[in-house]
Amino acid sequence: MELIPLFVESNFQMNGSNIRLEQLVKKAVSERYGSLALTDSRLHGALRFYRLCQKAGIKPILGLQLKIESLVEDTVGKIIAYAKNNEGYLNLLKLASISSYGNVPFEKLCSLQSELIIVILTDQSKLPAITNQKNMDQLILFKSLMNESFNNWYVSLSMDDAINTQIYNTLPTVPIHVVRYLQKEDFEVHKVLKAIFNQPDTSLLNEEQEAYFPTKKELQEIYSLFPQAIKNASDLVDQINLQIEMTPASLPKYPVKQGVTSKDYLRALTIKGLEKRLLKTRKINQKTKYESRLMYELKVINSMGYNDYFLIVWDFVRYAKQQGFLVGPGRGSAAASLVSYCLGITNVDPIEFDLVFERFLNPERVSMPDIDMDFMQARRGEIIDYVVEKYGRNQVAQIITFGKLQAKGVIRDVARVLDMPYSQADAMAKLIPDELGINLKDSYEKEPKIKELCDMDPKAARVWEYSLALEGLNRNAGTHAAGVVISNEPLWKKTPLFKSTGLENALATQYSGKYVEDVDLIKFDFFFQKQTYGSFISRVHNSR
Repeated sequence: MELIPLFVESNFQMNGSNIRLEQLVKKAVSERYGSLALTDSRLHGALRFYRLCQKAGIKPILGLQLKIESLVEDTVGKIIAYAKNNEGYLNLLKLASISSYGNVPFEKLCSLQSELIIVILTDQSKLPAITNQKNMDQLILFKSLMNESFNNWYVSLSMDDAINTQIYNTLPTVPIHVVRYLQKEDFEVHKVLKAIFNQPDTSLLNEEQEAYFPTKKELQEIYSLFPQAIKNASDLVDQINLQIEMTPASLPKYPVKQGVTSKDYLRALTIKGLEKRLLKTRKINQKTKYESRLMYELKVINSMGYNDYFLIVWDFVRYAKQQGFLVGPGRGSAAASLVSYCLGITNVDPIEFDLVFERFLNPERVSMPDIDMDFMQARRGEIIDYVVEKYGRNQVAQIITFGKLQAKGVIRDVARVLDMPYSQADAMAKLIPDELGINLKDSYEKEPKIKELCDMDPKAARVWEYSLALEGLNRNAGTHAAGVVISNEPLWKKTPLFKSTGLENALATQYSGKYVEDVDLIKFDFFFQKQTYGSFISRVHNSR
């Protein structure tokens, strides 16, 4: 009967946890845990966690922290919902999407509870107030309500033993054990990181001081007075058999008229486009050569199932040009495609410049086409709005990115928390060489003044020590400068979503670009250039 920590926050929580997923799984393996939980309030790290657990031979336990309206009486309470299987995982995706807008209504949680295990966090709900009334009738009434509402539920043991004595024999309890850093000695680093995120200082609370990842023996000893709760927790883990379905990316369908296939429509568009190109460039006498190349490319595109991809890109490029937006000539290997040239996606004749189509698409090396398009920054919102309107608000999203605590920035952040004067912090940060992607370790080796400063100044040495520990952690979430996903069904069936702060009408995925193709999504690249680039685009645009 294995007991595991059931409340584990990673750095994807971005509230003070300094746990990196790779180190978390490595720690669980070293402590010989057979199962491992991750319970952030967003699912940013879920797929990476799942993959790491599978690779390490550990059973992944995926949970989601949620704030629920009217959970206990008329107050907001907090729960963790654990996915039992793939159906439960899909419900987590939707709940994670809903919660990005705020608290989840109690009724909505009830309607999406299938194949979920609900654990009510006692110390983050009104349960303590009920127990303080010393009225067992209130607890019994609460239990009855939960039984009516949920198929599979527990309450967590409290940090207050007086509360535990009342709930332990009345309600189904589990020990969750909060984990926010891995080693005992990481506590001070955890405090610094919380301060960077402007989180309240709760370092005097026992929960925070003991929020490291425990050994199996330590965990058993902590909860030894609650054997039934330990059994309940073991039963909870035993119920879980999560198998996330990783499916190859499939294209959304471009809407064509009834009775017309995307293959036929693409063929018709390119033939018409080729005629216009040849007439404009006075190459009509070479029509046979161009048509032969065009038919070959269309055959390859159709065999690889990419007709809709080209139609989708053609459609939003056409819209941008019709609206008078500045549009770039296309870049990268897409310029080797005559189909792209005929559709007006690119503005380079691949035959004239002897560009090889197989550098773009090769039937012997299957990979998604990748067409990078440049649009003017000032009309960014209008392009995204058009795509959203075309395919549906719930089927288009930008892709999340994560800002990191990088070398110079982390020094400034840590220095601020440790009350180092700004001028000293700035001087220390400027010792980092101005090299792209350089880290603190390499900086220390390249710049001897860093060692001299740390040897002379104890506070500078502390800033450096904490900065080394925190470098590379997630600082904030934003949206990809170019990446947009388009789906042929509601996106929450494939990825959790959150409301993007950048654009009113656009959602963003909670999964980063590295993982969206694993959940059956295709990325389209919309590069938005500032007006300083506009003069070049304008010349290309006006040359057509």
